Amino acid sequence: MGLVDNRINGSIRVRFAHVDGARVIFYPRYFEIAAEVFPDVVRDVADFDVLTQFRKPNVLSDDVQMTCNVGNDGWRISGGLVDEHFSIELRRRDAGLALQGPSTPADVFRAPSFAVMNHQCGADGLLQLSRYYELVSNTIEQWFESSLGMLFSDVHDDWTRGMPTVELKTSCLVLPAERDEIAMWVQPKSVGSSAMQFTSFLVRSGEVLARTDQVVVFVGFRDGRIAKTALPETLRATLRRRLAGTSDE
Repeated sequence: MGLVDNRINGSIRVRFAHVDGARVIFYPRYFEIAAEVFPDVVRDVADFDVLTQFRKPNVLSDDVQMTCNVGNDGWRISGGLVDEHFSIELRRRDAGLALQGPSTPADVFRAPSFAVMNHQCGADGLLQLSRYYELVSNTIEQWFESSLGMLFSDVHDDWTRGMPTVELKTSCLVLPAERDEIAMWVQPKSVGSSAMQFTSFLVRSGEVLARTDQVVVFVGFRDGRIAKTALPETLRATLRRRLAGTSDE
């Protein structure tokens, strides 16, 4: 991104409303935090690509130091404690470029359609970006239940293991408006020794409005630290049987 000399600093304390059961920030909350700290920069717009990377978790009561760099074609926000824990980088894309749908439609899980509710929208009447990522997360949970016959919570334990997101690559034409009828689709792409990849689609009247490629990793919690670890073999074997593609990570 072509950055100009326009750097803004800010900070925020992680509170209960931001975290999950393990007291780690739930990833959609990062977009709310960014909008709260930099309200004049972070606005839901049309025709954008956004890359989000999570390098280290932020937990309850962390005082997160944040920096926003504004460029001619977008912005980049990063934050952490001593070093960088996460970054969100948004770039404008050419207006009206269609987004590609599922590569193999037969492998796609389609959640039931629903109308966008008022509480999911911002002042402009459009679905908020953080609420969009909540839908992405919820749809993957539904895929686990429908396709694997297990709860997503079965691969989580708040104090010993979890499966957090480490990267999101999203392209968006426009976010839907209040009362729009939309659907979320998800296509599992690959499974490795400790990571999985999904592609999610937000669809309105057959048109893909937003597409997200997501990487999640299996981690263990020990002595206050979080580290990537291997998926349990029984779970990995089940996932490999169900996924459209495989990866020998």
